[in-house]
Amino acid sequence: MTLRTTIALGYLDIHVALIASNALFALLSFTLLVLEFQPKPDYLPELLDDDVDYAMFKTPEEKANIFSRMVFHWLSPLINQGLTKQFDINDIWRLGYKYRPDVATENFQQHWQPELNS
Repeated sequence: MTLRTTIALGYLDIHVALIASNALFALLSFTLLVLEFQPKPDYLPELLDDDVDYAMFKTPEEKANIFSRMVFHWLSPLINQGLTKQFDINDIWRLGYKYRPDVATENFQQHWQPELNS
């Protein structure tokens, strides 16, 4: 249906809220798409502890955008390396900082203690 027909039949008056909400959704979706393709920062400075070197815990998954995560494209370099040679311990990425055993244990204990006390 053309815009002229829509206006002539009065459908535009009835569906103004629907048209406006769809336009807003399309604009926000496009904005998210553009922002998702921007490079990710290596770290967020306001969240860092001074005594931890976060750069050594950075994994390709943390730098990947949403589309790369959906199709596991961030894993391609490791898969290609596995096709050419057998892995050794130096080929595998380190765990991300929040997945390190000491950090995960501390986080677990902080959440588990209130459960024990209640």
